[in-house]
Amino acid sequence: MKRWSSLQRPAVALIVASLAGLAAVPMDWPYRVILALLGLLGLLGWRRSVQEQGKHREAAENNRLIKAMNEYRHDWMNDFQVLFGYIRLKKYDKLLDYMDKINADAYRESYVSKLGLPSLIVYFYSYRTDKKAMELEIEIEREIVLTKLPLDSEKAGELIRRTVELFRENAVEGEPNVLSLAFDLEEEGLLLDFVYTGVMDKANLRQGLEGLRDSYPDGTQLEHNEEDEGAAVTIRLPFHNQ
Repeated sequence: MKRWSSLQRPAVALIVASLAGLAAVPMDWPYRVILALLGLLGLLGWRRSVQEQGKHREAAENNRLIKAMNEYRHDWMNDFQVLFGYIRLKKYDKLLDYMDKINADAYRESYVSKLGLPSLIVYFYSYRTDKKAMELEIEIEREIVLTKLPLDSEKAGELIRRTVELFRENAVEGEPNVLSLAFDLEEEGLLLDFVYTGVMDKANLRQGLEGLRDSYPDGTQLEHNEEDEGAAVTIRLPFHNQ
């Protein structure tokens, strides 16, 4: 990203300098043409740097998705190895239990992929590719399509990501920290349960949650509880027709 910023700074400087020169004092037309050309050159350089930044971000997102798929492939291979081990050892009772686990995991991943918000889905799938101080577990027991609910789905997705990141930023490195996020539907709105287990900076978490409350004043309910080994946050997003 520093490379692109280094391209943008001189481009913006050329634009500003040319505009300032044109507006400063009257001058002959050859000088005005030169200043205008310098401004155009700066504008073209700025446009190119913005395009290159977009390509850089797209490449980064693609790499994160590839890493996410590799992580899931690794998990699937581990599951197959466990199943083959049970078969070789003729532990068929454990084999059936493990297949039930795989089936439950498959349904949960399917529900995540059907949330309806591509940005949120990609965020969940790519979260595990980065080495973070906190693991994230998603709990969804039925299909919930956020874009089909009578609420602002984009705003809901942003709130979910901001809350997860708030927990992550306050998690203490080196500890077995886990955040469980459960989705559910109530008659009056969408229910989000964040349950954190581990070590964290609770004072900063409380301060961050106050900022979230101020950002979403449109009937959003946010409840916060703390325990010795973690914290919990419950968010209710009301439906528009209530």
